[in-house]
Amino acid sequence: MKNNLLPILFGALALAVLGSAPASAQDIQVCPSNLKGLAGLPPGQALRCACTVSQMRGSVWGSGRYTTDSSVCRAARHAGIVSRAGGIVRVYVGRGCQRFVGSRRNGVNSGRWGRYGRTFGFRFPLPPCAEQAAGGGEEEGGGGASLAACPRNLKGRLLPPGRALRCSCAPRQMVGSVWGTRRYTADSSVCKAARHAGVIGPNGGNVTVFMGGGCRSFVGTTRFGVRTGRWGAYRSTYSFRYPMPRCIGGAPPSRACDPSFGGKYVNLLRRIRVPRDRGRYGLCRDYGRYSGSSWAGHRNLPPGYWSYKYPHWYIWGRRTR
Repeated sequence: MKNNLLPILFGALALAVLGSAPASAQDIQVCPSNLKGLAGLPPGQALRCACTVSQMRGSVWGSGRYTTDSSVCRAARHAGIVSRAGGIVRVYVGRGCQRFVGSRRNGVNSGRWGRYGRTFGFRFPLPPCAEQAAGGGEEEGGGGASLAACPRNLKGRLLPPGRALRCSCAPRQMVGSVWGTRRYTADSSVCKAARHAGVIGPNGGNVTVFMGGGCRSFVGTTRFGVRTGRWGAYRSTYSFRYPMPRCIGGAPPSRACDPSFGGKYVNLLRRIRVPRDRGRYGLCRDYGRYSGSSWAGHRNLPPGYWSYKYPHWYIWGRRTR
């Protein structure tokens, strides 16, 4: 493939496959040039190795999930896992994808490609192949500088299933609170959650965010130096992959629905029919404030408080409590 004949210097690599105790920098060997010789690494087992400045060269195919003949360290830079100075990475190997999307991230251009039998990434589970098919990053040649800065959080925003928000995270934006693991409450700091998810490195980078319905509970963990909190039920969530990870505690239970939620909302401004949103919001949902003017083909919508009772959205003018 692609005439990449770089030899694998560490074919018999017993490289720091992750154990329970963290290894020091001296214990970790340098990364192989690519993973063609390690394509049989078991799912969920990580290869831990070090990238040096001199290794950040060679070709890369894909975005977030890469063909195994891609340069490991250049892909790590593309993914935002390491800076220009290099660093330690954890690599996971998985099945192939039908296609790979090229993009420009963190100053590295990756190429697009068709079907390839084995892949790798820097988080587990690996990003779904569907992200490649959906264009899981900036399109090739797009350039990272054209993306706007990410919002602080996604509270009050509404994105249709599968539609991505693409934005840029700077190091100074990696502040604030985060709740959840892989799937986060909508009021969590976007850029700090992106670092927790491993989609950007300490120097920031571009991210692709997807939104979904609520979860019954959220688990806190520590990943990539970021600690997240646990939480109970929350009505709206986001993630950096699509389809989104499943809710750990399940979706919030459905109940008999009063669209005004017991008089919490008054002064009905508009009602729109969107039956397909049942898959995302269930039979009943108190969404809260939303200022967008269009949704699911309906236009010129007034700002207000939204609630969903299948198959309609209700837009209210005032909240009483």
